[in-house]
Amino acid sequence: MRNHADTSLARKPEWLKWMGACLAALAILLGSLGFNTLRLSQASAAELTENIITDASVTKKELNPQDYTTQLDMGFKLPNGIHSGDTSTITLPDDFTFNANLDFDVKSSDGHTVAKAHLDAATGKMTLTYTDYVESHSDITGKISAAIRIKTDKVKTYGKKAINLDVNGKFVPAGEINYGPWNGDNPNETIAKWSNTDYNTGTIKYFIRVSARGEDMKKVTVSDTLRSAGMSYDKSSFKITRGKWVMDLGIKSFVLQNGTDVTASTAINYTNEGYGGFSINLGDLGTDGYMIEYKVKLNHAPLNGEQFKNRVLLNYNDKTEEFNSTVTWQSASGEANGYNYSIKLRKTDVNGRTLKGAIFSVVRDSSGETVGTITTGEDGTGSLGGLLRDNYTITETTAPDGYEKADPVKITAEQLKNDAKTAEITVVDKLEEKTSVKVTKAWDDSDNTDGVRPDSVQVQLRADGKKSGDLVTLNEANHWTYTWTGLKAKNNGQDIKYTVSEVLPANGKYTFKVTGDAVSGFIITNSHRVERTSVSVSKVWDDRNDQDGVRPSSVSVQLYADGKASGDPVTLDAANSWKHTWGGLDKNASGKAITYTVKETSVPHGYTSTISGDMASGFTVTNTHTPVVPPTPPVTPPTVPPAPKKPQLARTGTGLWAITIAGTALLLSGAAFILRRKDRGQRNTAANR
Repeated sequence: MRNHADTSLARKPEWLKWMGACLAALAILLGSLGFNTLRLSQASAAELTENIITDASVTKKELNPQDYTTQLDMGFKLPNGIHSGDTSTITLPDDFTFNANLDFDVKSSDGHTVAKAHLDAATGKMTLTYTDYVESHSDITGKISAAIRIKTDKVKTYGKKAINLDVNGKFVPAGEINYGPWNGDNPNETIAKWSNTDYNTGTIKYFIRVSARGEDMKKVTVSDTLRSAGMSYDKSSFKITRGKWVMDLGIKSFVLQNGTDVTASTAINYTNEGYGGFSINLGDLGTDGYMIEYKVKLNHAPLNGEQFKNRVLLNYNDKTEEFNSTVTWQSASGEANGYNYSIKLRKTDVNGRTLKGAIFSVVRDSSGETVGTITTGEDGTGSLGGLLRDNYTITETTAPDGYEKADPVKITAEQLKNDAKTAEITVVDKLEEKTSVKVTKAWDDSDNTDGVRPDSVQVQLRADGKKSGDLVTLNEANHWTYTWTGLKAKNNGQDIKYTVSEVLPANGKYTFKVTGDAVSGFIITNSHRVERTSVSVSKVWDDRNDQDGVRPSSVSVQLYADGKASGDPVTLDAANSWKHTWGGLDKNASGKAITYTVKETSVPHGYTSTISGDMASGFTVTNTHTPVVPPTPPVTPPTVPPAPKKPQLARTGTGLWAITIAGTALLLSGAAFILRRKDRGQRNTAANR
């Protein structure tokens, strides 16, 4: 029974066998997947053991406690078969470290990002973490540059210091530097300047030391100028300290003692000199000195090896001293750079013929700085070197005679990336389009009636508002017209707007107005307001108020200018009160005053005509008529018939009146006679006495 029972227990159902086989296969599959996943994960994060550095060197080999940085340049070649996430570590020797903690891209020779680099200034390690680019490419090469410094706080001995790199456990020599003592500050120094670079913030901090030797300085002014594009002052960073500079013999350097911060009370005057500047008037210092500190910001990401220049002037005691500073940007990059790239330009026309005399400006796009010019020579080529590998704009500023300037040309950093480190371009100019402009003079001055028209005038052609060429004279000889030919039609691809203007005659009698355009021609009209006058006439009748009734109802009067009839005769009659005024008359003719007169066109029958007055007071035309007086008939006294005889009457009053008169006369005659005799007697008596 036991054996039977055992046998039955040993036998398993078929479905159980099948399930077990499936579970076993699943376990094997999961195990295999887990192992592969682990292996892939481990591969993607593996630290390479190979040495990737093919060559290494430093640019500056003489260092001291005050000048302690240099640039490390390394070439690399990656082994094939590495994976995204793999890393390499490059460690500096103990006496050196990196200038700052930095992250940047490492690029291949064809410009692709190969790895992400991280610099750790505390440990002196550079870690490269590779991208997926390495999985699809082989035989990858490139260059890495980084600023390194000697640890002045640690290295206390002078001499040669070897720079042996630890690359994944392999040592790679990068040469050696000579670390020597610093000679110290100049004890006779009056002005000095130095800087520190903050690669993390992209700023440069400057220090200006004034009057370290303690000379009695008067009328002191410090003037600073930025001399590279892309630099600007951080106005909030200024700090000005006054004190006394004392030489510390232990460190061979000046130390400012008893320093007082005078920033708030010191005026900083900013200027536009160079790329910006400032000046500070410190007045009379005596034996005191100053420390001026400030930061400069950069408006672009500097390239490794890029230089930034600055100058400070010290004016004192009627003297001037100058100190120049050049900061070379030494951070890190995935490619070697430096001022060792060139642009070569070839200038031709549309037919391929080379052209000389073209001038181009070269502007670095990132900073906006004009870094130089290129002028084509006899062979039509020109070049500019000493460039950083960056983007540039080439602009033709002067085209060869007879040609239009070409459009600006862009040069990219990639175009400079070749063994020759040179970008070569060809710029083609088109023949210059020409045009002409005509000007004609017109006069609005009543045919020069006042005689003030000049013999000539001068006109100026202008192109886009600017004078073009010399003044041109218009006169009778050239029929008061001129045409400019062979003029440029375009400037930088834009139509040139031509205009003309006139230099007013010296006598100031004319104004001018310009009409027309460059296509149809310009007309310059000179206008002069002609002097005008007026003449009046009035009719007077001397005919005893038309006693004879022969006065006409109207008369006709003619105006004469210098003896010639001027206009039509005018009618004078009772309706216009026998008056008329000619207005708007020319005062002059050919520069001479006109003499105006009037004359009656037909003297009325029976009248005579006389004219009096003048142009100023007016003319009077007097018509005279003497009325006819009939003869006086003889006067015949009337016949008086004889009076009838009357009877004789006694003489009464009439006769007595006659007697009285006769008697009175006789009496008076007698009295006169008596008086005469009496008077004669008195005169005789007087004579006898």
